[in-house]
Amino acid sequence: RPAAVCLGFLCLLLVAGLITRTYLCEYYFLHTRYNNLVEEKDQLQTRYNNLVEEKDQLQTRYNNLKDQLQTTYNNLLQKNHSWSSSPKTDDHFQKGWVHFNHSFYYISSVKKNWNESRNDCLQRGADIAFLLITDFLCKSFTERLPDRIWIGLKYNESTEWKWVDETPLTQCYWLHGEPNGVEKDEHCVEIKRNNADKGWNDAPCTVTKTWICEKKVLKCRWFLPQRQ
Repeated sequence: RPAAVCLGFLCLLLVAGLITRTYLCEYYFLHTRYNNLVEEKDQLQTRYNNLVEEKDQLQTRYNNLKDQLQTTYNNLLQKNHSWSSSPKTDDHFQKGWVHFNHSFYYISSVKKNWNESRNDCLQRGADIAFLLITDFLCKSFTERLPDRIWIGLKYNESTEWKWVDETPLTQCYWLHGEPNGVEKDEHCVEIKRNNADKGWNDAPCTVTKTWICEKKVLKCRWFLPQRQ
């Protein structure tokens, strides 16, 4: 009988040990998970604070850029108004200049080669025109242009087409099959009417044609949609 009592007591101790071990394991697991969640929460809070700070910085930058843009816009409006109401503007209209899209244009009534045409524009305080494409210009302006007219695009010694201010050519409006005469010294560009279509054509610089000069009212260039 004492042996049975001892055996029962040992069984109780074993059961108590198993229960205690299970509890301790569960406690350790939950405690570890809790600590991990707390650490993750702290990391998320730090990230949130950083994002809030970054948002505030971006908002401040946006407000500054918005103010700068508004100031620039107001200055441009004021400058444009001063040009449009000045005697100099009236002089341009009286001397045959046409105002369109922030520029004055002078269309020649005689013909010269490309170099002579550009020199004429320079003597007028302008330069031979940067006309990207004529199809998109207003009808009242394009009707003034002759069927063939020099513009400020030329093939230079570095074997590329450039505008007269050395700006590389990025948008092209060649007529179908053009340019096709670089090897034939066709190094200057004209706007040419091909039936109902108008576009660029390369031609020898020594050929005489009418030309168009451009003097910008505001120092910015407005690019028109590129022809597909």
